[in-house]
Amino acid sequence: MTRVWWCKDDVYAAFEVFRDRCLNADGSLFSDRRVWTIHSLEAVDAQVSRSDPGSGSWLDKLVAQLETLSPEEVLLGGELVYMLLLPQLDTLAETKRAHLGRVLGLLDEPPALPSDLDAALDGGGIAKFSTAKSWSPTLLQFLIRLAVRVKEMSGDERRHALSDPWVFRDVVEDVRTSTDQMMANAIKHALFPETFESIISPSQREQLMAAFAKAPGVADQPNDDRKIGRIAEITAKAADGDFTLYEEPLRRAWSDAANPRWEEAIRLAQRIYQHDEFDALEREYKLIIGGLLADARNAMLAGDSTWPDKLAAAFRHTRQNLVNYRVHGRFLEWVTADRDAADAALRALWTEEPPTVPGFVRLLPPEPQLRGRGTRASIASFLLMGVDVHRFPFFRPTVNDKFRRALGLEPFEPDEENATEDVVVEALYRSWVGLMQEFRYRMLAAGTELRDPLDAQSLAWWLVSAYPPPGWTDDEVAALKAFADGRTSSDDPGTGPHVHGLLPPVDADAAAHLHVPVSWLNGVLDLLEEKKQIILYGPPGTGKTFIAQRLGKHLAAHGGGCRLVQFHPSYTYEDFFEGYRPRVEEDGVLRFELVPGALRTIAEEAKNHPSTPYLLIIDEINRGNIAKIFGELYFLLEYREEQIALQYSGGEPFALPPNLFLIGTMNTADRSIALVDTALRRRFYFVELSPTKPPIDGVLARWLDAHDHDREAADFLEALNAEIDDDEFAIGPSYFMSRNGATPNLDRIWANAIMPLLQERYHGTDVDLGRFTLEALRARLEADAD
Repeated sequence: MTRVWWCKDDVYAAFEVFRDRCLNADGSLFSDRRVWTIHSLEAVDAQVSRSDPGSGSWLDKLVAQLETLSPEEVLLGGELVYMLLLPQLDTLAETKRAHLGRVLGLLDEPPALPSDLDAALDGGGIAKFSTAKSWSPTLLQFLIRLAVRVKEMSGDERRHALSDPWVFRDVVEDVRTSTDQMMANAIKHALFPETFESIISPSQREQLMAAFAKAPGVADQPNDDRKIGRIAEITAKAADGDFTLYEEPLRRAWSDAANPRWEEAIRLAQRIYQHDEFDALEREYKLIIGGLLADARNAMLAGDSTWPDKLAAAFRHTRQNLVNYRVHGRFLEWVTADRDAADAALRALWTEEPPTVPGFVRLLPPEPQLRGRGTRASIASFLLMGVDVHRFPFFRPTVNDKFRRALGLEPFEPDEENATEDVVVEALYRSWVGLMQEFRYRMLAAGTELRDPLDAQSLAWWLVSAYPPPGWTDDEVAALKAFADGRTSSDDPGTGPHVHGLLPPVDADAAAHLHVPVSWLNGVLDLLEEKKQIILYGPPGTGKTFIAQRLGKHLAAHGGGCRLVQFHPSYTYEDFFEGYRPRVEEDGVLRFELVPGALRTIAEEAKNHPSTPYLLIIDEINRGNIAKIFGELYFLLEYREEQIALQYSGGEPFALPPNLFLIGTMNTADRSIALVDTALRRRFYFVELSPTKPPIDGVLARWLDAHDHDREAADFLEALNAEIDDDEFAIGPSYFMSRNGATPNLDRIWANAIMPLLQERYHGTDVDLGRFTLEALRARLEADAD
């Protein structure tokens, strides 16, 4: 745990100034006045909290709110904006200065930014805030609440809270809400980078903790920050070089959707690793060979003329089965025949830090037995065992190819088509090292700590060789062989055929209509069967509601029931479950009667037909006040077997029937999933629908093929999303798909749907919208084709 490399020290220093001058004292960032007082903070808070401050961006509204305040309070508002923008990695320095200038421009004599604080605006930031920036007023209010809470302490208490990271965390937890967690996590890291990690997104924190829940010592920690700290501690041990939780391949191990093939690999590897003779069979002889290679290296670097003999002893060790005898035989012949050239080649590999492969490869002779990228990568990796056998895993092309295929990964391809062989060989070996590192992280996440990449390499070989350890059952042996043959399912989110329960499996026709794999749809049903409620989330146009409705029609076709409601800011518990409604009787008297809402109605139907599945679809679930709409029913989402007393029905006991399922849809462009309340997360499974990830990334191409259209629209959509480069705001395929199957009119779609969406997304930013036009994308596609 430490400062992150993408955030300059100037940013951390600015936070320390904020702590000393503004939190610990009542001073100012930009002047010598007393600005950060409780009185001024409450005055600014009263203005920021106004429910209808006018129109425009959040900054326009803030300027309007502050212009009636005193100069000290306006200055405080500017300093709050500075602290709000400072940790934002995805806000340009020019934008930060412009926003700050808007606020300080309300003063007759705006103060100049101190040089150190001005430099901090060029220092990057802690993390990307993404769509959380749309909640800037809420984040400002968090800063105000935090400052007031600190200033209410006595002097000694305040100094203690600002110097002890865990006391400070308690203060932050007291004042934060579910919508300002990113700012709360950012300030914890910025003030105490040695204690708190830079991962500030609530959704990413949840992903990380869920992925490493079984890792040693994680579950024992009392809170999220200590869990994440423990994860960072144990994963840092497995890292080679600089470390952050965002470094690949660690990030893949916790952020990518679960891959059933990886899960199968981990399950089998854990069993193999427990084998009593694992070290004797797979590790000890490699350590011996590594030691012999280290002797040869030390001798060569010391000028000892016997180094070729020592090198030959390593290659000819009785247990050396790593490098083919034809290869190492010809290599040793070359070493003997041209010792000077061999010395130069080995020095290129053995004296650099970190060791590099290209210099060694360029000096190898063009012998037939020593040609080929895989062969040369094997020789180099074998020799690197003499530098550090624990750090550099041996590479064998066949094992690499088989292991990648068994995991459902793409075969290695160099980034550049015309790259020289030496560069390709190094890239090939680095990809193998990265794969072994990812293997270690995933094993660690599953609760098994490998000692080094040597263990990972040994397990990878064992898995693809399909050699069954003694004592395995027939089923275990069959599973090992199936994995080595690449016959495990890789469809997500399911791990195989849908397990039939109340929810009937989807057939191929329904999947074809949606242009997604049938195994994926049945995987969604598996999640729904298990959790009872799921949320489909993603940007607009990804088919969230369409897929949910299609599943509802599927259940209805099998005798079930389905109903759809849409949440919005004015939607209430009374609309959703039950409430009193006015009714004029025949005698003209106005009376109120208890009227059931959507949930109560479908729950009664489900209760009366317990063997039939019923589905309630809640469209745009995050646009309503979820806790308020569900009320006391929120409890039942987690505890289906329990009953609660209804508030309007005289305490009548009520339970959600087990055959009632809920699917919510959530638009991440409207409100980031990172801001979703933790309580909601616990009660739902979340299924991502991203335009850039399976199964949605291929929907438009499959739809175009099904209607005999050219794939031009799919090419433009892919190019557009690559240019946007933001999964939470990628454009979905639905914008190009018509109900009658007509050819997409790209000019009309771009002018009336795509560009207005982009204009709204990038309003107030420095992004040039010209890069998203059809003309710009067409030129880019043509250039790529050339």
